[in-house]
Amino acid sequence: MKIALLGNPNAGKSSLFNQLTGLNQKIGNFAGVTVEKKTGFYKNQQEQKFEIIDLPGTYSIYPKSADEKVAVDILLNPKHELHPDLVVVVIDAANLQRNLLLFTQIQDLGIPVIIALNMLDVAQKSGLNYDLEYLRRELQTEIVPINARTAEGVDILAKTFDQQYVCPPKAFIEFSQNANQFVDFSFLSDLDKEKIDVLLKEAKIDALEMQSEEIIERYKNLEKIVSKSITKNSQSVEKKSISKKIDRFLVHKVYGYLTFFFILFLIFQAIFSLASYPMDWIDGGMASLNSWLKSMLPESQLSDLL
Repeated sequence: MKIALLGNPNAGKSSLFNQLTGLNQKIGNFAGVTVEKKTGFYKNQQEQKFEIIDLPGTYSIYPKSADEKVAVDILLNPKHELHPDLVVVVIDAANLQRNLLLFTQIQDLGIPVIIALNMLDVAQKSGLNYDLEYLRRELQTEIVPINARTAEGVDILAKTFDQQYVCPPKAFIEFSQNANQFVDFSFLSDLDKEKIDVLLKEAKIDALEMQSEEIIERYKNLEKIVSKSITKNSQSVEKKSISKKIDRFLVHKVYGYLTFFFILFLIFQAIFSLASYPMDWIDGGMASLNSWLKSMLPESQLSDLL
């Protein structure tokens, strides 16, 4: 069974990959591109073996870089050798709404998908607490809290790999009946690409505009769900407000510059005035050490070197 790890860059995906596969992994490049290819194996207590694929980080299914294009091609090409049976979307709990965009797109494509909610401890320190049962119900998927850095919750996540997952019958957003969606995949033949170009021109479809509309619609729905799932710690909110007050002063269009130049002045003073004291101490200490060595050691090339 193939398990693909997917997520935004810096969500903790590669850390989770290392926790699951340990030393049992291969690293190379995808054919024809310089994008790193990481695959490995995980074996559970029942001796079931799972192939783990660490897909390049991506923000959505609309690729903007070679890395993202590789990930999207694997996900949307059922004939690809690494096409997964299950996708684990690794999500940074501190940036839940932004990270969930990718999850909803994968889910609407009909690919079995679950969420590994990473860095929940960081979110809690920021005063954010999530109602996971509410999120599971609204997103209609399994959510497993993990800490990819310490391996906390990774064993619980692994136990969900062989479960049967059914995608929700209803899409996360409602698509217009006239909105035929076209995405240019590298695995399509030239003939297929030509047909798509013809359809785009006939229907007068602006692909970028459609993508923007879709993403905005997804964020609107996600904002409602995420806002209802969050409770904020009043103490952390108070700390945050103090931080905001400091920020307001430091980035002020007048006081910000004055603070900046004052800090520069302190740095110059430290280099040219304050630094003279430790420099004199070091100089005197080295001179004393030099005299001591001369008195203790016989004349030789070694003592001259020292």
